[in-house]
This record gives sequence, C-alpha cells and structure tokens, in this order.
Amino acid sequence: MAYDRSMKASTAKYSAKAGRLLPALAFACLAGSAGAMEKSRDVPPVFKAADAPANAVREAVGTLAEKPTDRIVRDIERKYKAKVVKDPEERVVKGRRVLVLRLYDDKKGRVWEVQVDAETGKEL
Repeated sequence: MAYDRSMKASTAKYSAKAGRLLPALAFACLAGSAGAMEKSRDVPPVFKAADAPANAVREAVGTLAEKPTDRIVRDIERKYKAKVVKDPEERVVKGRRVLVLRLYDDKKGRVWEVQVDAETGKEL
C-alpha cells in the first residue's frame, strides 16, 4: 500500500487531537495521584485491641487470598506428571498449615510425598 497525500491528511488530523489531549490527560493523572498521597497522611491510628473490627477484616481478606486445595492438587499433579492417590492430609509445621500429598507415578511405579504450603500452594 502506497503512502499518499490523503493518508497524510488523515493521520495529521488524529495526531493534532492527540497532541491537545495528551497534556490534559497527564495533568489529570498527576493531580489524582497527588490527591491520593495527601489522603494517605491523614489515616487514623490503627486499633490496638485484639477484637478490633480492623483485625477481623484483615483475617477475612487473608482467608480469601489462599489457594483452593483442589487447585493446589491439580498444579502439583501437572508439575510431577503423577496422580495424587490419597486425600491431602493437613498438618501444622512451624506454625504454617501444610498439605501433605501422596503422589503415584505409574510409569516408574513409585509413590512419594510432597509437602505444600496450604495458603500459597508453594512446595516446601
């Protein structure tokens, strides 16, 4: 496709609009982030009591962030190309919830255990 005068005219029209909008858009973004920084300084003190509402919210958010057990099992099965032969056993190791998975590889005929962090799904 050849570049001709009609294409030059149409691209010039769009670049002129973009040239006028860009400074306004940049100003709006910077003004919004500066306002957010101002608000962050005026945060009230955090509750210190153990039964404070803020602590309950943090605990609830923490439980939502953990990976589901079936997803962890699926990821481990894919990684090792083996099948989990028993329901995951949950233990507490050094204060962390750990899933113990028994895997079976039918090609090699072996069974072994893998320990996985129950919240993140990372292998220990």
